[in-house]
Formats: sequence, C-alpha cells, structure tokens
Amino acid sequence: MRTLPDPSVSVRFGPGDPWVRLDLSDGKALAVMGIQRADGARRSESEAARLAPRGARRGPR
Repeated sequence: MRTLPDPSVSVRFGPGDPWVRLDLSDGKALAVMGIQRADGARRSESEAARLAPRGARRGPR
C-alpha cells in the first residue's frame, strides 16, 4: 500500500484503459492496478466511481 501526501487527485478510467489511474497535482499519474477492466465493466466502473469522491475530498486545501 502506498500513502500519498495530500495531493490534488483526479480519478481517470477511460474506455481503453486497462486499470484506473490517479492524476496527481504534481503532473504524475499513478496506476491503481487493484481496479482492472478485466474484472468486468460493471464492477470496475463501480469501483472507480467509489474511489473518485475520496480523491476529491483530498483535493486542494
């Protein structure tokens, strides 16, 4: 597990992406391989949607 310092985070899961990506405020992207499209579209999109508000809560302060 990796803990991120309070960056501004957006969650991206494009149609062709194999897994969710976090776009960090420093311009870097971090793959979240625990949420994969191979798990099925409904489940993976549901998990990405569940993660998104957590990133938004940790946004700019």
